Amino acid sequence: MRQVSEYWQRIAGRSDEDQPRPKARPAGLNYHPSRFVRAWRGFVWAGTNWPATVATLLFLVSAMTYAAVLGGQFAYVKDAAVRLTNGAAGAIGLSALNVSVTGLNRATREDILAIVGVEEGGSIVEFDARGARQRLEGKDWIASASILRQFPNTLHIEIVEREPFALWQYKGEFSVIDRAGVRLSRFAVRDHLDLPIVVGRGAETQALGLVNQLEAWTDIRSQIRAAVRVAERRWNLYFSNGIKVLLPEGDVDQALEQLDRLRREQDLMNRAVEIVDLRSPERTVLRLSDDAAKARKVELAKVSKR
Repeated sequence: MRQVSEYWQRIAGRSDEDQPRPKARPAGLNYHPSRFVRAWRGFVWAGTNWPATVATLLFLVSAMTYAAVLGGQFAYVKDAAVRLTNGAAGAIGLSALNVSVTGLNRATREDILAIVGVEEGGSIVEFDARGARQRLEGKDWIASASILRQFPNTLHIEIVEREPFALWQYKGEFSVIDRAGVRLSRFAVRDHLDLPIVVGRGAETQALGLVNQLEAWTDIRSQIRAAVRVAERRWNLYFSNGIKVLLPEGDVDQALEQLDRLRREQDLMNRAVEIVDLRSPERTVLRLSDDAAKARKVELAKVSKR
């Protein structure tokens, strides 16, 4: 203890001039920070916007992690990476915050978002608008689709749905079709039994033309049970009372006019007629049912004996 006290007494008794001075750094070893280091110090300490910086770094790391997950390298962290990416994207404004879906008729908003692969508030960093549109138009019940992406967080989705128009029977199988003849797998046949029925190869693409032609003949149309396409060239109409009408290949309007005249003037729909052949514009051929034909033969035999 005595030695320590004597040491401090000696130190205290020295003047400033007697104090030991640090050795000067050799001129060649003087430290001059580089411009990069000075800039980094300024970036770090001079009022840096830390929330934005951290969010950006977090987003970059999470995006690379998510890419690795999609590549199958880290499948066990997929869900966590997706959540991390969505959170980081939201932090910098690249999430699906504003999504509008127009043109909905029978489909729901959730149906469309599931097809395009977008979640409300989820990341749209890697969103492929072209691929999403192709997926939408790949559904047989969607006629067309368009997707507009507006940065940073807005998507506009517009679709045009196909509407059920008729039931098509081909090779014993019924399908719901639209006006263009496209099969609509989304719709169940049992829910659309009130639609017109067309049968045969090529009937699906020609159904619209026939329905349009029958628009002017509502009394005839209301009694048609089915229309069968024959050799992809013409139609046979089957009525609910069992009558079969053979239409020509061309000039269907004239044949329908003749059929309506027979209906009005000769009460055709309530007679024992089996077939009405309108294929020739010059003459109409009526074929009686088997029972009516036998009864007619009996009547003719009675007349001949008189």
